[in-house]
Amino acid sequence: MNNKFDTVMDYIDAHIHEDAENIKKGIYSEIGYNSSHFGKCFEVLTGETLFHYINERKLFFAGQELKLNLEKSICDISLDLGYSDQSAFTRAMRTYHDCTPGEIRKGTKSIPNNKFQLSNFSDNKPESRADTYWRELEEDGFLSGKKFDYLMEIEDATKEYGFDVDTSYAIADVAEQLEIPVCLLLRECFQLMAEVHSDPNYIPPDVEAAIDAGVESAEEMEKICEFFQCKYYDVDSFMVEAYRKRIKKE
Repeated sequence: MNNKFDTVMDYIDAHIHEDAENIKKGIYSEIGYNSSHFGKCFEVLTGETLFHYINERKLFFAGQELKLNLEKSICDISLDLGYSDQSAFTRAMRTYHDCTPGEIRKGTKSIPNNKFQLSNFSDNKPESRADTYWRELEEDGFLSGKKFDYLMEIEDATKEYGFDVDTSYAIADVAEQLEIPVCLLLRECFQLMAEVHSDPNYIPPDVEAAIDAGVESAEEMEKICEFFQCKYYDVDSFMVEAYRKRIKKE
């Protein structure tokens, strides 16, 4: 039986013709964890955003279609894979692989099959809380008892309080050290967060995401999101660099 990570990797491939947002939404129904929760663990484990990986898989399958289905137009392939139009598909191909669909079709360029599996990462680094989570999923396929309840508290915190998974885990670690209920410290931290939000120097999540990714302005963030057809929280430094290089060429 597949572990949860590999189940999601298979799900992405099986639904690759849907747009990225619908694929991310479908992850919840497939494994019972919301895409934000899974996405954070995925990024910690692989060093890559889930959005970036989905687009890499789309381009691999697009490359297969371009080479094996010569009668199908590039426009039809792009639409079937969830791109808004052929130009968006071409931009993605140039950004991620520095080539065009035409070059793929002619056979002068190719896209490797870099499908992720949990076994690719299991021995790469010391076991952290996130690693333990994935190891247990790999061994059991599901969680039960206190461990399940514990992770559900983390999951509830991401929904109710808006904490990301890394923050929730950090709070949970402190709660364990202090021997107090995790839910109590999560609630106290949320109240503290509310006070911080009222501070005039508070930085909103979208602005913080822009700073982390090296985006220079709200206008640039908007253009990057439009270019990649993504949300602000999907943007990373790779996408910013790729966008700027593409703009310079045009």
